[in-house]
Formats: sequence, structure tokens, C-alpha cells
Amino acid sequence: MISPSIRVATTGAELEQLRASWNELAGAAGTGPMSSPAWLLPWWRIYGADGARRLAAVVVSEGDRLVGLVPLVRRGHWYRPGLPYRRLEWMGTGEDVAEEVCSEYLCPLSAPGHE
Repeated sequence: MISPSIRVATTGAELEQLRASWNELAGAAGTGPMSSPAWLLPWWRIYGADGARRLAAVVVSEGDRLVGLVPLVRRGHWYRPGLPYRRLEWMGTGEDVAEEVCSEYLCPLSAPGHE
């Protein structure tokens, strides 16, 4: 048995390289379309490009096989009365209300047997 390796993808290019295996994983995990690269990669290009967010997607592999993905972003936030902090959010959320796309059923993806 191969031990899983865990890393954090911090660029859109890293996620783009995972597109084929991410599609396969999303299909095997039975998640909805909003957890797929077809939804989340364009979301990142549109909403992540503003510079306020940084990718922090957790990628779990066994050898060359993608067995888990947690699509997260981190961003700074100001809590009233002006206390700064960083938070992790699901990739696909956090747009301004006027631009909100309402991604649903966002969750970690895992291959069957690797939950």
C-alpha cells in the first residue's frame, strides 16, 4: 500500500494540471457539478484574480492517483472594530452580494475508500 502524500496547491496553474484527475475524482466521489473543475476553475479566474484571495487547496495523492481534494482559499478579513485575521473559505464562495453565484454542496472530495 502506498502512503498518501499531502500538499497545498497555491496557484491556478497547479489546479489546472489536476483537471483530468479532479474530474475523475469528482465523478467517483459523487459530488455535484459545483465541486468540479468546470465550475471552480472559472470561479477562481474570475473571483480569485482580484488578489484578495490566495489558493490553499489541499491535494491528497497516492502515487500518481489523486484520492482527495479540499478546494479552499484563504483571505484576510477585518472584524469590527478593525481586528485583522485570515480565514479559510471554500473555493466557490465569498463573492460580493451583487455578484454572488451561490455555489452549493461544496465539500471535500475523496475517492471511495479514502474518506
